[in-house]
Formats: sequence, structure tokens, C-alpha cells
Amino acid sequence: MDPALDTIVLGDVLVSALGQLLRLEESCDGTVCTVLFQGETATIDLRDVHPDGPAVAITGQQTRNGVQTGRATASGGRLSYDTVGVWGAYNVGTPLRGSTTLQGMDVQFAFPMSLGTGSGSNPLIGSAIWTGVMAGVKIGGSSLGAEVTGDAEMTVDLGASSLDLAFTNIAEPASGALSNDIRWRDVSMQNGSFQTAGLDGRFYGPNHEEAGGVFERSGIAGAFSLARQ
Repeated sequence: MDPALDTIVLGDVLVSALGQLLRLEESCDGTVCTVLFQGETATIDLRDVHPDGPAVAITGQQTRNGVQTGRATASGGRLSYDTVGVWGAYNVGTPLRGSTTLQGMDVQFAFPMSLGTGSGSNPLIGSAIWTGVMAGVKIGGSSLGAEVTGDAEMTVDLGASSLDLAFTNIAEPASGALSNDIRWRDVSMQNGSFQTAGLDGRFYGPNHEEAGGVFERSGIAGAFSLARQ
């Protein structure tokens, strides 16, 4: 693994195939993950969709709430990616939506991921608000749905080592259709991570300059990236 990418947080591999939405097992060695589908394997190298990757094309890049967001397209082996990304200087997150062929079938997949340079500790001093962007994909009983993006804000109680995280203004970029806000309250922090039902996050950067992670809640699975204010 690139020594700068020492932290990887992954959600479930979601595959739309056979008229179903399947959750597949993955095993990872550094940034390279292998997924098994009906006896056939597919390999996903998370570096293939890093914004700094030589084969990644970024379009629609803009700054939103202190982080970068844009659409990343790339190919890696048999896989093609066309996904929204959110990133800062020390982390990148994406629902990693793409397509491939398995067992002779064209399948769509999403693999929420967050990777970067982990802080390895909780913030103890300084400002207590991080803002940024979430990006996800709607998930139904049998298929993957539309992409969504929204604002993200995290407030940390440094004394209690806990935080609140809120995703608001969640909308489909294509249609403008809105989704309900998503919130977590009083999430404990430990050794630079924060985890609870539907949420797995990390602090990134040597001085906790950023945070990010993956989530699945309210029918949306994805990732988020935050910058300290």
C-alpha cells in the first residue's frame, strides 16, 4: 500500500444482478480487493479511482463546504467506474459505482469506500466543527437506484469524546429529487475512529484536518469527506 494511504474503510459490496440486490464478501490486501460472485472473482484496486490516479478523468470538479467533489471515470481490468467522488488533501471517499461482466452477465455495483492518511488519534484541542459533502446511491430491494449528494456537518464534543454527524440537503443531481436528512448523535470516538450502526468513520491528516468514512442508512449507501473549520 502507498504509505500515504494507510487507512481504508469499506462498506458492503452491493451488486445488482439476477433481479436482486446482492451483498458480496470481499477480501483486501492493501488497496486491492477481491470479490467473489458465483465462483468467479473480480479484482478492485481502490487506487484506480483516486483523483490523483493517472488513469482517472475528473469532470465537474468544484469546492463545496471546504472539500472537493466531482465525477470520476476510470477503467481497471474488466471493471469500469463512473462515480461521484468527494475528497480533500488527506482523504477520498466515493460510493464507487461501476459495472463489469460476471458469469456472462452485465452487472452494476456499488462499493462505498474511504481511504487516506489516518490520524490514529482523537482531536483534543482546537475547533470542533468539520464540514463537507456526502455522496451515495439509493438502494432498493432488488436494484441500485439514483446517485445523491448532500451537505455534511460534524460537531465534536472534545470533552466527552463524542460527535454528532448530519447529512442535509440530500438530492439527486440529475432530477433534483430530495431525500430526508440523515443524522447520528452522541457517537463515541476512539483512537481516531467513530463507529455506530450504519456509520464507520475516521479522522484524517496529522492534525485531524479532515474526516471521512462510509455509511448505509435510510436506503442510501455511500461515503463522505469533511474538512475542519
